[in-house]
Amino acid sequence: MERILFASSLGASILAFGAAGLVVHGLSCLFSGASNWKKSNAKDMILSIVVLFSSALSVSARVITRTVTGILQWWLLVAVVFSLLSLFFVSYNEYPSVWVSMVQFYNVAIGPLVHQTVVIPLQVIDVMLRGLLPIWDSAWWFFKTLLAQGMLPVLVKEGELVFKMATAVVNMIVNLCGGLFSFVEAFTCTGEKCLHPEAFVLDILSSLLDVREIAYLSTQLLRAFCGTLSTPVDLLVYPLLDLNLMEGLHSLVNSVLQLLMVVPATTVERCALGAGADQFKIMLCTPDLTPAFNLLASGVSSLGLAMDNWINIAFLIVEESLTGQHPECQAENAGLIPDLLAKDPVFSGTSRIVVGLTDWLYAVTDGITAVYKGSNDPGSKIQTWPSPVDVSMGIAAVVYSTVHDVDVSAISGFQTSSTMQTTSMLGCTCTDDVTGALILCSILPMAGIPPGAPYSEYGMQVRARISRISRIFPFFPDIFLFQRSCSRMTSRPTC
Repeated sequence: MERILFASSLGASILAFGAAGLVVHGLSCLFSGASNWKKSNAKDMILSIVVLFSSALSVSARVITRTVTGILQWWLLVAVVFSLLSLFFVSYNEYPSVWVSMVQFYNVAIGPLVHQTVVIPLQVIDVMLRGLLPIWDSAWWFFKTLLAQGMLPVLVKEGELVFKMATAVVNMIVNLCGGLFSFVEAFTCTGEKCLHPEAFVLDILSSLLDVREIAYLSTQLLRAFCGTLSTPVDLLVYPLLDLNLMEGLHSLVNSVLQLLMVVPATTVERCALGAGADQFKIMLCTPDLTPAFNLLASGVSSLGLAMDNWINIAFLIVEESLTGQHPECQAENAGLIPDLLAKDPVFSGTSRIVVGLTDWLYAVTDGITAVYKGSNDPGSKIQTWPSPVDVSMGIAAVVYSTVHDVDVSAISGFQTSSTMQTTSMLGCTCTDDVTGALILCSILPMAGIPPGAPYSEYGMQVRARISRISRIFPFFPDIFLFQRSCSRMTSRPTC
């Protein structure tokens, strides 16, 4: 410490003496008979020394001023800190027994508590970190290596596949938002518009179809990344690729929404519309649970089909993995279902035709027998025409009566049938006789013809006696006769 003070004093003294010597030398040059060049240098030197010392004094004064100002601003804190330090110093030097007592109190009362609540948990955490950090470091190193050397090259190579996945994700979000907005907007209806349950359906099927596409693209990407995992992944992801699962989830979700939200709203609106009809008030104010039940039945049926398909596919995947032989489909199962149905021995006619009726229903007929079949159900309904018809003249899908539209079964997919459904078929036959052409038309509803029903309710015959163009039978005004002979007659049924 003394050496530091001596060195500081010596340096300051040398600096002061040097500056004084320079000032004396400059003054002597100014006031003596020195040359002008020396006088100019002496003047510059004296000015530099004066500026240096004045700047030093100014900085020192500024530092002292700010220090004093800071002390005045924080005088209370400075006083408290100074008092505490003074107290510690005095008590430690004059009364050391106080500090010994404080240490003994800490060791007896506070130390064990701190050891149990702070030290021991920290030691446990330290042991856990010592054991888990190597695992974490290994996993992180494996992930970085896998990402850099495995995934990035595959992602770059399969850029088109990744772009399709991103597009599918965006479409899923857009479809989900659109379905939510449409579902909420449906509740703004008034009057009779609120009585149509099909308007209160939340469309999550579109979003689930996007999920199906994402699952398929993910399996393709994983197959490109690691082909060994393709078999178990196909087994696990297959339910997401089955449309029956999507339809089942869509129906079950809407069944719950119908029961909790739609049924109360439609019941209130229907009860308000029937306020003046006292004899039907109880019926109109009763909740209609048919839509919720139909959706529930459809959802359970679709989930059952999805589970059945999953079990079948799992058996085939396991069989192929164990035997190495790819199973082949049976030849009799190849082809479209309507084509297979047309080969059924139930048809005795020579010609068969497939008639599309509604979104969920079609029929196959030979003019004598007709088989109605739903798109999602293995069952069918077999009906017989009231009189044979000629399928070569065409079969029209028509509306016979709203009673025959009601079909709460698997054939309709458990969907709520609205009015004006084309679930009936119209067919005709034409024969020639001496008086002209005899046209006999029949209607076959999906529900069939009740036993003992008169023929006039389901059939009609017309004779063509004139050769000019004429309209016939007012119920079907768009059928024209151009000639009296069946071989030269053109029919155009549009229903």
